[in-house]
Amino acid sequence: MKVMGPYERRSAILNKIKKEHSVRITQLSHDFGVTRETIRQDLYLLDEQGIIKKVHGGAVDRPVMEDEYEKRATQHQKEKLAIARKAIKHIESGMTIFIDYGTTNFFIAKALSQTEESVTVVTDSLPVASALASTPKKDVILLGGDLRKTERSLSGALTLQALEDIYMDIGFFGCGGISLTSGITNHDFSEVTVSKKGMSHCRQTILVADNSKFNLTTTYKTADLDTIDLLITSGKIPDEFIDAFKTKSVSFES
Repeated sequence: MKVMGPYERRSAILNKIKKEHSVRITQLSHDFGVTRETIRQDLYLLDEQGIIKKVHGGAVDRPVMEDEYEKRATQHQKEKLAIARKAIKHIESGMTIFIDYGTTNFFIAKALSQTEESVTVVTDSLPVASALASTPKKDVILLGGDLRKTERSLSGALTLQALEDIYMDIGFFGCGGISLTSGITNHDFSEVTVSKKGMSHCRQTILVADNSKFNLTTTYKTADLDTIDLLITSGKIPDEFIDAFKTKSVSFES
């Protein structure tokens, strides 16, 4: 068998998945004469690029028609993965954590599922709860409420009522935009009310956002900039925001 370089091998793997719709790691390892770990890394890379979907023991063809949430999850994916890796460094065993809705927070939940910390996670996000559902040492409190299907989030009166008597050590919140004039904004009013409530019940509030969110304003205001304790982002933060964060005593990581 001809020895393939990594790019040629991944291209061949992708062609095989497109043709057969699903593949197994053990079979690919045999077919290409490399270790299962090498194939596993190939599949993870293709999955991160949004080309295929990695599943336990193999991979499947990613459907051509993804829903809105899945499409957004693949946008700025490298940045979201980097943010998630930074975010989980702030989590310690014994904490009660709020993880809000949004695709960046989903990546935080996935990264958290790989750690050994024993924590309790409170969330209004079905994908976040699903990412942690079968993970040891992670207790999950899924808030009830009305389901917004495009976001897979729960909100409304029942969600706010469930949050009423829950207090958390640390909370991770996403946003639709960050503006010096408008503050932190997002797209859905009902979801924003839950985020506000969650922020008010967290000892430390962390905003997570890739740098495409700077200088954007969406429909509903979530909070002023000085409401947050820490911003975790990716790439370069605009100088004017660095000055504003310093003035407002907001820490930041990029």
